[in-house]
Amino acid sequence: MSTITITKGVLTVGATNYQIRNINFTEKYLFKPVYSVGIGTILMLLIYVVPVAIISLLISAYTTYIQGFYLLFWIVIPALGILERFTKTNTYGLSIQTNAGNVRLIVSKDENQIDAVNNGLAEVMNDGSFSGSQTFNIASGDIINQQGNFETGVKIG
Repeated sequence: MSTITITKGVLTVGATNYQIRNINFTEKYLFKPVYSVGIGTILMLLIYVVPVAIISLLISAYTTYIQGFYLLFWIVIPALGILERFTKTNTYGLSIQTNAGNVRLIVSKDENQIDAVNNGLAEVMNDGSFSGSQTFNIASGDIINQQGNFETGVKIG
């Protein structure tokens, strides 16, 4: 679990403190999951394997091993691909860049948590009279130290 605390002058990310006035900008990212079985693979299997499987079932000259082989590709692999589409979720990230060029990436599968951190940080940066403290526990995520950019993610907003 990662803890983020925002006060009037300090952002605490994990064990690192940043002065709010030294934060240059924040950006929200969407990291889409990578699928083992793509839509193209599923469609190709259904388009090309189904007719061959039907023909092989109609012609009894094929052995049961070949029929079982086509049945495997006809049913099991597309089913695994469809199951994978329903089980993998998007990951969201919030990059925080300081004036010195240091970048932190906060990653979570919960978009609402990323939005809450981003909104809380924006509130403190924009409102000089903010006097409270906000603490966020990113249970399903992580905090990553990284230099450079996050080209694998898609910027949101």
